[in-house]
Amino acid sequence: MHLIANDALTYWMTERKVSVRALARAVDRGPSTIDRLRTGKQKYCDPEVARRIETVLNVSTGSLFVVPAASSVQRRRTGQKVAA
Repeated sequence: MHLIANDALTYWMTERKVSVRALARAVDRGPSTIDRLRTGKQKYCDPEVARRIETVLNVSTGSLFVVPAASSVQRRRTGQKVAA
């Protein structure tokens, strides 16, 4: 899943008073993963992790993470068309 905006993640963590360590524990990942998402150094995570982050922060599904669109390179390799 692709993080829409790291600023939004930081905002909701602050708004909900959830620390990096607390969120990491809640979603069963290391604090460095959450920190990289917050700082923008990492933009993707597993769909289950994305869902858990949105659940813990009590935000709507899809408000922080979206399914990344397949690139034209991926479409050429697989030969499949991807809905836009």
